[in-house]
Amino acid sequence: MEQRWSLRKSVTLVVKVVYKCHPVVLGRSRNIGLEGLFIETGIMILPVGSCIEVEFGLMAGTQWEEVRMPAVVVHRNRVGCGIAFQRFNGKAFRVIEQLLYTHDHRVAQWSQCTHPADGIRSMAGVAV
Repeated sequence: MEQRWSLRKSVTLVVKVVYKCHPVVLGRSRNIGLEGLFIETGIMILPVGSCIEVEFGLMAGTQWEEVRMPAVVVHRNRVGCGIAFQRFNGKAFRVIEQLLYTHDHRVAQWSQCTHPADGIRSMAGVAV
């Protein structure tokens, strides 16, 4: 059953998945909403229900902001996984809300922001 309560927007961001203080996967977002996002990871080694943290960057006005939030894996498939945010800090909430609900040209450019990391890769040497 669909449990989303906000708009979802297609946006490509580089997302790092952190499990027990260790980075385990670097992927790309497919879409984002106020309650979570879908991350294309290729292979996802963490089971549904895993408590994780996600890290990604967003533009806040003219400044790049790194965001780290606790989340839980709610579903996964061959392409990646859907995660639900567990707690928002106020700044992250406002930045994502602005991304979703404004038509400002600068905000529309966020979907073009990419990290220098190219491709999707697993972080080696992490026991899960």
